[in-house]
Amino acid sequence: MPEATTRAPDPGLTAFLKGMMMKRRILILLILCLFGLAGCTYNLGGPYVTDIAFDDEGNLLVTKNTLIYKEFSGYQNGENPQTTVIKAPKK
Repeated sequence: MPEATTRAPDPGLTAFLKGMMMKRRILILLILCLFGLAGCTYNLGGPYVTDIAFDDEGNLLVTKNTLIYKEFSGYQNGENPQTTVIKAPKK
């Protein structure tokens, strides 16, 4: 019965394949990081009432604004607040 001969792997090919596997792992890690950072900020809609106050004349000031959720800093007001003045009744 003839003996089975095994051929030693090519060292250049083995190094090439290991390099490709490492590049694939790094690429997958970068893609996962990109997906993780992509969802950090989103608008929650609105406008919602964000502040209620009285002025010097007794009028009610209602401020509405959009809310934005940021992953690291939490909820924040949007960029364009709208203030509505509700006049106090005359006495």
